Amino acid sequence: MRFRFSKRIVLAVTATILALPTGIAVAAATSQMESRAAARTVGLGGTKVAAGGGAGYVIKADGSLWGSGLNDLGELGQGDTKNRRIPTRISWSTNWASVGAGPQHCLAVKRDGSLWAWGANASGQLGIGGASNATRLKPMLVGKGPWKAVSAGQEFSVGLKRDGSLWAWGA
Repeated sequence: MRFRFSKRIVLAVTATILALPTGIAVAAATSQMESRAAARTVGLGGTKVAAGGGAGYVIKADGSLWGSGLNDLGELGQGDTKNRRIPTRISWSTNWASVGAGPQHCLAVKRDGSLWAWGANASGQLGIGGASNATRLKPMLVGKGPWKAVSAGQEFSVGLKRDGSLWAWGA
């Protein structure tokens, strides 16, 4: 699988490399710790990307969701903890609309407004009802919403509902 962009800047986020078209400003973290804690989401003309910790994610124009990088706690949603060097499809859905990533978890919104999460949940960052050391290795439904967008940090997540209300959960 290849992602092609005519003009690009290459952004390295720990173990993941993402290609961005020129002209898009991306805030640079001042330390490795900040880059692990901060999730950056950028719209790319029909696709979305997110990176957090050692994993990166992209929603292609066809609505499919792909991820690669570190997977210690199931943050790639593959049902295992095997790291992936090349982008691997996360579920066979083709209706993903938004993605956000923390250092060890990921959240995504489908076009129907449903919110999905997977990875670490030590501080309740998945939004599945309480904190636990249990990880979720595959995407699980968090809520029907309707959600519009999500983002995540170290051990927390934030979501924007379609009515404009902003929600936060986790540490």
